[in-house]
Amino acid sequence: MLILESSDLDPLPQEPPGPTCASGAGLPALFTARIFPMTDQRIQGAATELEGKVQNGLGRLTGDSKLQLDGKINEVKGKALDAYGRVIDGLDGLVEKAPAQYQGKAREGLDFARRKPLLTTGIVAGLAVLLGGLARRR
Repeated sequence: MLILESSDLDPLPQEPPGPTCASGAGLPALFTARIFPMTDQRIQGAATELEGKVQNGLGRLTGDSKLQLDGKINEVKGKALDAYGRVIDGLDGLVEKAPAQYQGKAREGLDFARRKPLLTTGIVAGLAVLLGGLARRR
């Protein structure tokens, strides 16, 4: 699945536009666009959040508080997965801008983060606590 964000649209140069965009996809040539693939975490997050909203609504409709609670938990879980996916997408854009000699290692790190999101989050949280503790000592 692909997403297109309005902030990713760039007006074409001053030259008169042709009948289609540069990619030849048959789209109007008013803008060129960068299209980013949606990470699995964002897709899964959106699905989990939607599932939670449905569960919450059904729980309210039927008076089932356990179903409502499960729904709220899934909504929060889905939002967290989506946020994690957005971070990965943002980092992917930064890798593109990195010097060529560092792009390979940066891609390996991103691939690890995609495969092991919980471990990556734990590592980052641990580093934050460690650095926070070191900063307090000064």
